[in-house]
Amino acid sequence: MHFTFDIPSSAAKEIPAELLLPASRHNVTFPIGIILTHGAVGTHRTPHLDMLAQVLAEEGLPVLRFTNCGNIHGRTRAYRHVVDFCTLDAGRLLKAATTDVSVRTWIFAGRSFGSRIASILGEQSRGQCLGTLLISFPILSSKDDGTKEQVDDEDGRLSLLLNSQARALVVVGSKDKLCPIEMLDPAIAHKQNIDLIVIDGGNHSLNMELPLARMLAQAIAEWCREIYAAELSPPPAQRPVLRGLLSMVQSETGGEREPQLSWDVDLLDISSRQKRKRSRGDRIIS
Repeated sequence: MHFTFDIPSSAAKEIPAELLLPASRHNVTFPIGIILTHGAVGTHRTPHLDMLAQVLAEEGLPVLRFTNCGNIHGRTRAYRHVVDFCTLDAGRLLKAATTDVSVRTWIFAGRSFGSRIASILGEQSRGQCLGTLLISFPILSSKDDGTKEQVDDEDGRLSLLLNSQARALVVVGSKDKLCPIEMLDPAIAHKQNIDLIVIDGGNHSLNMELPLARMLAQAIAEWCREIYAAELSPPPAQRPVLRGLLSMVQSETGGEREPQLSWDVDLLDISSRQKRKRSRGDRIIS
């Protein structure tokens, strides 16, 4: 079930939005929903985000997507309007959706540029935000030529992530040139609040096959429910930090490839192995 509507804002234009609900669910309160926005270009109907929203709804998570344009300040204001629309006056959301549903708490999510905005709002809105889902979080600028060995963090991208106290799940491709694993993983290694899933062979766009997207949605949904449960009954201070690799592997029967999510893998070893294969001109199978 999906509903399209415009969210009022202080700017001249309203914010186009779409609410996607799990199928055939009426008169229900969902414990967790996801607010999701796109990257520097595109709209809330960007194809790969559309697929991700669909599979997240299949996992029982309502997803509100919206179009967000302009510079970082304008986008932050627009995201704030959406958050207020969803949390401060839930009646408007229910009226827009024309169905009797409500959501107790929200995950703030975004892809690329949108993930930076979600991280900013997640830190500013701790009382309204359960956690942040940061897809293809860019720690480097698109102007970088891929030769950097460390992040100079001139515009505070990495600091934004490292200074945040909100629970965060970062999803990134192993071939993402704007978020190299060899830079990201050591930087966040000491952060107990940041978990990481790497899509084997994925680039910054993170276009993926449907089976892989479904398994990613399952992992995201499980992570959301875990941190929701932790809010009700806080876990030990030294919780294990999650590091996972999501890839397509050959089935044991030799049939079609199937998705596999492996935890506690050496992500730096995977990154260096892919670099060695590229330098030899080998094809990476993932």
